[in-house]
Amino acid sequence: MPSELDEATAASLFASAQRLLAAGAPVLEGSYNRNVRVDHPDLGAVLVRMPKRSALPANLRTWWEPAILRAVQRTVDVPALLYATPGFARRDGDFQIHQFRDMTALPRVPTPVPDFLVERDIPRFFRALADVTDLPAVPHGRPTGTDAQAYADLQNAFLDGLWQRVHAAWPELYERLGFPRSPTAPAHRALDGVHPVPLAPIHPDLWRGNMHLSGGSTVFIDHEYLTFGDPRHALAYTLDESGYTRGQAKRLTENTTAALQLPTKGLSNALQGWTTWAHIQTALRSPARAAANLQSMTGEQAQSFLANTTWLRGVVDRIATTHWGRPALTHEQVSDALASTLPTSAKQHTRNAHTATPAIRPSPARSKPTDAATERAPLPAAPRRSRPEPNLAPWPADANTAVLPECVAMGMRPLRRLDTKAALSRTVVNTTHHDTLALTSGPAFQQSKGLSRKLSRTLGDD
Repeated sequence: MPSELDEATAASLFASAQRLLAAGAPVLEGSYNRNVRVDHPDLGAVLVRMPKRSALPANLRTWWEPAILRAVQRTVDVPALLYATPGFARRDGDFQIHQFRDMTALPRVPTPVPDFLVERDIPRFFRALADVTDLPAVPHGRPTGTDAQAYADLQNAFLDGLWQRVHAAWPELYERLGFPRSPTAPAHRALDGVHPVPLAPIHPDLWRGNMHLSGGSTVFIDHEYLTFGDPRHALAYTLDESGYTRGQAKRLTENTTAALQLPTKGLSNALQGWTTWAHIQTALRSPARAAANLQSMTGEQAQSFLANTTWLRGVVDRIATTHWGRPALTHEQVSDALASTLPTSAKQHTRNAHTATPAIRPSPARSKPTDAATERAPLPAAPRRSRPEPNLAPWPADANTAVLPECVAMGMRPLRRLDTKAALSRTVVNTTHHDTLALTSGPAFQQSKGLSRKLSRTLGDD
């Protein structure tokens, strides 16, 4: 198989994938891409990868995936990139073609993963990424060196923007699920004062679904969110999401920190802080994704979906009960919250499937929140609409390059206190257009408060 496909062959394969989609062929459906296997008489099997532009971002985007794969496939075992649309930026019509590989998925939790992953393959993967030298330059203003605090501030700014986006799309849903007005506050607190470490290329979405076995080795996939950041972020995520045994988690931490020569000072606090961040990120994204999926279901499908909400209760409650100071949700409360997003007719159709219950609201009298930011009064109930109008617009095509200079704050509060000289001199980060980044020094926040309030209403409106 050639290392790169010519444009005509790639266009033919893309057209074949489109025909297979239209005919209802099996699709490897991910959160961010549709992947269709196409068999070619000369090339064999390839995978045509087409982005979902409306998918909610999971992390900050640093580089586009084709540039990442071209750099890392020299040192990391990944499916080879054979073609990408010139100027790939997740626009309509953009696609990639990858080598198709026969791989075996890891067993589901709670079955332990093979020991060679934690003893060998995952630590080697972290080290191999850190040694990649062919990636594009880190975007101007992004943290480099050992400034792990600036990277944490950057990710917290992303989290704030994600909250504004999903809440604007589904306000009643999040109110009924008991989200406080500032659900990201625990992440800001947990990552305040992280110990500096050398920043490096990391894979911040390393869970079992992105690790596959092939020919006695581990193949790592879905590199589109690979970024230049704190390795403890990626380590905390894989420790929390991949269901390792206690012994495996301990050995993986030791082996990875040794491979990267990470300092042990502040390691435990950083891992705990990034775990809190990941829990909040999942809690913010999951209700919006569930509600969006629910809209396309038939009545019977919706009833079945609403009858199985244990997973959503789990991701919301694990952060809400420990950091937001509110009791665990019941199945009926989650189902009723999701059902409130349906059109009126569908809502009535599914109402008999469960008993509606009042929304959960944070209440200091019942349970004192652990963060002062969560003690504010809950948001007023949003008026019911005949049909939901989620504001989940796709990423702009130039999301990594075009930054509006005047959009310096986008309605976000300062990431660190601005009443000290150190904070005023620190470079702080503000997001525009979901994962487009603009950077400004601390005093710019003081100059942009009015603009901040005006622009906060536009976050997510591409």
